[in-house]
This record gives sequence, structure tokens and C-alpha cells, in this order.
Amino acid sequence: MPKIKTSKKKYPRGWDIISPTLDEFDIKMREVEASPYEGKRKNEVNWPIFRIHHQRSRYVYEKFYKNKEISRELYEFCLTEGYADKNLIAKWKKPGYERLCCLKCIQDLSHICICRVPKKDLTKGTILECSSCGCKGCAGAFSNKNKNNKNNNDDDDDDDDDDDDDDENDNDGDNDNDNSNSNQEREKDNNNKKKNSNSEIDGNQKNESDNESENESENES
Repeated sequence: MPKIKTSKKKYPRGWDIISPTLDEFDIKMREVEASPYEGKRKNEVNWPIFRIHHQRSRYVYEKFYKNKEISRELYEFCLTEGYADKNLIAKWKKPGYERLCCLKCIQDLSHICICRVPKKDLTKGTILECSSCGCKGCAGAFSNKNKNNKNNNDDDDDDDDDDDDDDENDNDGDNDNDNSNSNQEREKDNNNKKKNSNSEIDGNQKNESDNESENESENES
């Protein structure tokens, strides 16, 4: 809750820009705190309080970081005086926590609050409602981005596998060509050997016929 306003307190320049909206949040907070609790579950009683606390902190956060409408001096004044939750804002600056609803959702490290799970990853029909603050989903964009990048990397891996298959097919084709060339060279060598062996046979037959002719001549003489 914001600290009590006093006339002696010095407000930074630009306070008049945001003070009407902060006063409206203060009025809403008092109305919620004074509202009856009948018909509500125990954990539902504080949901409106958490919601207004979140909205007020978000208002100051966006006025400084996104819209650049207030000075750092005024921004730090709002944090010091309790108009914004500095611990919650510190989480909003981190990847994956840009829309965090409340700090209770991340205090238990052994448990993941249902509101922190992306809706597309939930089973159909799952009731999406934080038990601490009633949030219906505050998963940041960073986790989705990482999943998309992972899917893109998987697609790249598939493309690499296809390229490897193409390379293997090319190698198989080269091997087939090498094998056919080797077979042709083998056949050529075999043909040459046959020719050489035939030549040797013809030579031997010629020598034998010459020897027979010489023997016949000697016998006749």
C-alpha cells in the first residue's frame, strides 16, 4: 500500500501527470478491501487486491520504461512510496517474466503455477486460474520463442540429414562408376592375356611343324 500523503512531502516534477490515476487505484483498493467476503472461497478473497496491485505497478512501469512520460526521479519515488512493487517490476525485466502476475506464483521452486504454462501446452479443458491471485495466464513470450527456435533447429537438422542422404547417393553413384571402370579394365587384361596365350600356342605349333619337317628330311637322306 502507498504511504500516507502529507503536505510536507515534496513530490517530484511530473507528479501531477500520474497522481489522478494513482488516486483512482487507491479508491478501488479501498472499495475491494471493504467488500463482503460471503460466497467466496478463502483464496478468492484476495484476488481483486492482487489484481489492482498488479495494475497499479504496471501503470508506473509503462509510464517510465515504455512511454517515457515520467522521470527516473519520479519513478523511484513511486517505488519508495509504495505506488509500485519494485520486486515485481524487477521480474518483468527478465526474459520469460514480462507478464508475471504476482511473486507468489514463482516462490515455490518445486511447483510451477498453472498460469505460467503457455495455453497451447495445456491439455484441452484445463481450468487456467492461479490459486494465489486468480491469474488466467501470464506466460512470457521468451519460452514460446525458444520453442519456435527449437522447432526451426529441428527442421534444419532434417534438412542436413536430407543433404547427407543426397551425398551418400552421389557417393554410391561414384562407386558404381568406379566398379564399372574396374570391370572394363579387368576384361581388357583378360583379353590381352588370351591373345598372348594364343600367340604362344601358335608359336609352339609352328616350331613343332618345323621340327617334324627337319626330321623327315634327315630320314629321307
